[in-house]
Amino acid sequence: MILQASFLTYRQYQEFAKIDKAENKQKHVCDLFRYVSRYVLDSNHAELFQECSELLNRYVMYERNLKKEDRNQLFNIKDFKQVQAIEYLSALLIIFKRLDDRRVVHRQRKSKKSKVLQWPTKNELKKFREIKTGKQVDIGHNAKISIYDAALHKDEEGEVDLLDPEMEFYSEDEKSKNLNYILSDNATHLMRHRQRRHAPFVTNPHYLAPDILKQIVYVLRTELSGHWRDAAIAAACLLSLLTGLSPVALMDFNELIQDGILIQNGSSRRREYLLKLNLKITEQKIKSLNHVRWNEVMTHQLHLPSAWFDYIEQASNPLISSTHINTKLKNWLDNRFVGSITVEKLQAQLYFHIYYETYNEYLAHVIAGRDSQHHMPGIYYGGLPKTQLSSTYLAFLEKALTPHSTHFTEDTAELKILQQQFKVQSALSIGRIGSQLALEPNFVKEQFHILHRHCHENIQEDKHIINQLNAYACWMWHISLLSLASRPKKNLLGNLDDYCVELKLLYVNDKKNSKARKDGRFIPLSDFFIKTLQNYTAFLEQIIEAYGSFFRQVFAKKKITVNDLFGKVIFSKDILPITVKEWQSRKIKLIPLSRKWVNSYMQGVFPKNMYSNWLRHFDMNFLMHEQQEGKPALAFHLIQALYGHDQRDREAFHPHSSLIPNVYVQQARQQLQDNVKSLSIKHLERK
Repeated sequence: MILQASFLTYRQYQEFAKIDKAENKQKHVCDLFRYVSRYVLDSNHAELFQECSELLNRYVMYERNLKKEDRNQLFNIKDFKQVQAIEYLSALLIIFKRLDDRRVVHRQRKSKKSKVLQWPTKNELKKFREIKTGKQVDIGHNAKISIYDAALHKDEEGEVDLLDPEMEFYSEDEKSKNLNYILSDNATHLMRHRQRRHAPFVTNPHYLAPDILKQIVYVLRTELSGHWRDAAIAAACLLSLLTGLSPVALMDFNELIQDGILIQNGSSRRREYLLKLNLKITEQKIKSLNHVRWNEVMTHQLHLPSAWFDYIEQASNPLISSTHINTKLKNWLDNRFVGSITVEKLQAQLYFHIYYETYNEYLAHVIAGRDSQHHMPGIYYGGLPKTQLSSTYLAFLEKALTPHSTHFTEDTAELKILQQQFKVQSALSIGRIGSQLALEPNFVKEQFHILHRHCHENIQEDKHIINQLNAYACWMWHISLLSLASRPKKNLLGNLDDYCVELKLLYVNDKKNSKARKDGRFIPLSDFFIKTLQNYTAFLEQIIEAYGSFFRQVFAKKKITVNDLFGKVIFSKDILPITVKEWQSRKIKLIPLSRKWVNSYMQGVFPKNMYSNWLRHFDMNFLMHEQQEGKPALAFHLIQALYGHDQRDREAFHPHSSLIPNVYVQQARQQLQDNVKSLSIKHLERK
């Protein structure tokens, strides 16, 4: 019977070979025969043996009689009781139907709302362009390679992580799956090679040195005096260098004005054009805190050479592709010894040169407009003075537009106009741009004074033991967030043994479920935090000395140590227990610190619905802030290392990282110490 069934199965296999794109069904036929025959040959499963034998017998009978039998009557599901046999029968009926129809159904999700084809709106197109898509390559044999770009992942708690570029291999063929082992070994190398064009270093072939940039600007300037169509393309390329926007999009700059990317001011006689920097990412939802935001705005404008827009306007917005512009660039720059220049290279120069000169990824992302794609987690947290954005951008303009020779008077005149515009703007641009969740230092200072007063009152010996323990734990929660810039996770303080006081370091891995970062990071411990930690452990020792025997009975432990109480609070719902019966209630629990408990505890002390991560936002803005007294800002790559935002294989202390560990530890520790000092925070001690 099995031999007959195998012959008939092969006949079905050949029938599917005649149907287009039915390779999967051919494999399905063979797999189904193998599954059913397995239980016929193995008599250990009596029930499956009986039903699979019956199914195979009916299949042979149906095929040998040239399908003259009534299929629905012969293959009746009610005749079978075993789940696997019913599944095999259902699969067989589908195979029969596909052979009858002579086609294979390829599953594809369709919209249930409407079957009418509709053109996407502008907003839908904009959202689609912002989505980081991947690339899929079909390598045959039912195998595909999927390559995904870097993207941001935001978890349910509002934390942000950068997902690394990924490469996936999928195959339905067992033999092809072996390629996965080869691919995995080289995936990291392939990803580095693929992302090399995004690195702003001289080893990147897309980076253009300042001298080459000046040469390109010179050639494009000369083309402005040529044919009106060529002049428009040259002007669009020049503006692309200064804005990071595509020359194709700039050829229709009125569309960019409508989208709010460019701003047009002034009259028809004297127009001004500005590039709008947009950081509308975080929002302060607590209205009572809007007046104490450190970063007042989320947008800023940068002046652009208005004369170049006139050249584009004269061309009446012709439809020109990037291929056409690349051809023009090749003809204009031929024999200029500047290499191959494309639209993509022109767009990248603003980001490359800002990053290369400042080594501040945040600054480069904001000015070059990469923040609109949310490539970097730090965009959600940081903030900068608007004057710093303007001065950095003006320095790039001066480097790019200053001609090799003083004979080019028009170049110099355009640059002088821009310098005057930025001079006027700097006098008016007072304030900061960035995260709306970062609160100004004076307000944070006031909140810590309130917190210190509240905790100081409740840790005194005449207070209830639960009030003492919980108040000090709450104080440690906020000091840890401020001094370590860590995430407000459950059991924030961890174990006492985790703190290496001798080296003044703490290893933190607060994103264990992260898809982006597999390892933790080292956080330097400031002198203030070490002293706070010592005061807290001394306080816990006093508590154990006074209440140790009592706690052993309440929590049913043989011994109570500092580690048992470290970073813990006593949860007592609604009441403070006094009697033995109340203490023995199941509602009395020793639990680790968590954001939910802290938010509940701080009701009435801090503003209502205070964002749990507010200190992490404040920390980054303080670390990026340069004070007038001469306090320098912490380098942004060190901030990324402190926050765990550095990219894979470039993390601090990684073998491939160029970061000097001692520089990171010393500078980060000093900045965190200065942070506490600026807020005038005092240590918490009993009277």
